[in-house]
Amino acid sequence: MEGLEARRQNHNEKLKMMEQEEKLFYGPRYFSAPAYLQYELTRLKLDFVQPSEAVRSTGLCPDVTEQEKKEFYEKNMDLFGRYFGDLFTYEEVEQIIEKRLREDAYDKLIEDVLREFEDGE
Repeated sequence: MEGLEARRQNHNEKLKMMEQEEKLFYGPRYFSAPAYLQYELTRLKLDFVQPSEAVRSTGLCPDVTEQEKKEFYEKNMDLFGRYFGDLFTYEEVEQIIEKRLREDAYDKLIEDVLREFEDGE
């Protein structure tokens, strides 16, 4: 938690400097501790789903195989319908499926970490 607080204060200082320099930025000008924790968790999930090299180098981000993506498509075709009842083709939604599978892997990883944390206390 100390590391989180240090990162939050550093981030808030950067935002304050950007505001003083009248630089354009989006989002809040100040993060409370819970808001900053949510911000970091969201960034981590986005980095995991669309993995950067730093995330890939951890070995935690799975490589999704073509077979896994096709199996997901076939099992969940109801997710890929259009208004008039026709379906998006596999090729049209392949990237979405890959991201969804990585989201599932991320959620499982977080559940495992929380389970280990609970067991360790």
